[in-house]
Amino acid sequence: MIKFTGNLRLDFEKATAEITKLKDRVLGYQEQIVSLQASVRNLKRSKESDKKQYMESLAEKDAIIKELQNRLAHAEALLNHDGSNTGTPTSQTPINKNKVIPNSRRSTGKSKGGQIGHTKVSLEAPDESEITDTVGHPLQDDECCPSADLLTAFQPENPR
Repeated sequence: MIKFTGNLRLDFEKATAEITKLKDRVLGYQEQIVSLQASVRNLKRSKESDKKQYMESLAEKDAIIKELQNRLAHAEALLNHDGSNTGTPTSQTPINKNKVIPNSRRSTGKSKGGQIGHTKVSLEAPDESEITDTVGHPLQDDECCPSADLLTAFQPENPR
């Protein structure tokens, strides 16, 4: 700030010098503004480029994670295969797993085999009087039956 002395000429020169100094200061500030604006533009471009690279690497990593999750799920599914949930025979169930023997019958608590107190029943041949039909099955020489040719081929020619 200028202190006015009352001498107009001296006050005018001081004011002019002050104005020039302030104009130079304003020009310096304007140059700084232009420089800072250019810097901001460069930083925005750099930020967009970095953001694009980040998104690409993020997408790559997401794809890798998804693939690894799928491989893990497949491996776990293979480990969980046994005789209870696949067609794998129980003989191929790993040692560390309990074998599941497929049986749809429910346990009654009774012992296996014949039960105490039950009478033994066996199938017997029918009496001759019960047989009503008799069907004979004679051998026939047939082209569809090659075993008849084999029987004659192995017969000795000179029976003793």
